[in-house]
Amino acid sequence: MSKTYIDKNGYRRFSSSHKLVHRWVARKTFGRRALGRKQVHHIDGNKLNNNPDNLKIVSRYEHEKIHGLPHKRDCFIATAAYGTPFATEINILRTWRDSELSNHIIGRMFIRSYYVTSPPFARLIEKNNELKRLVRWILAPLINYLNSKIKPR
Repeated sequence: MSKTYIDKNGYRRFSSSHKLVHRWVARKTFGRRALGRKQVHHIDGNKLNNNPDNLKIVSRYEHEKIHGLPHKRDCFIATAAYGTPFATEINILRTWRDSELSNHIIGRMFIRSYYVTSPPFARLIEKNNELKRLVRWILAPLINYLNSKIKPR
C-alpha cells in the first residue's frame, strides 16, 4: 500500500506523487476517459472515504451546485441578452460548455478566451434592448441545434 497524507483541504494524497487518492480511485474504477476534466464527488461528504461506491463523477457545475457554491463561470453574453442566468437557453449553453466544449483543448481555449473578452460586451448588451434582441436572434440557431442534441440539466 502506498503511503498517503491528508492535505490542508482534508483530502488524502499519495506521498510520492501528491496526487489526489479519490481521483486515482475514480480513474481506476470508471476509466480515464470517463473522468476527463470532471470532478469527483464524495457522495457521503466524507473526503477520506475513497471507496468506489462513494465516488461519483460530475461536471464542475454539478459539483458546485451539490455543495451550494455559486457557479464561477456564467454565460455573460447570453445572460445579458436573456436578462437572467436562469433562462432555459442559458442552461442549454452551459450544458454544452460543460459536457462538450470543456472536454477538448480547442473548446477549453475558447472558454478561457470567452471569459476574458466577453464581460465588456455583456455590459454593453445589458443596457441596449436592440442588442439584446440581436444577440438572441444570433444565438437561436445554435441553441435550437444544441437543444436537439444535448439534454440540458
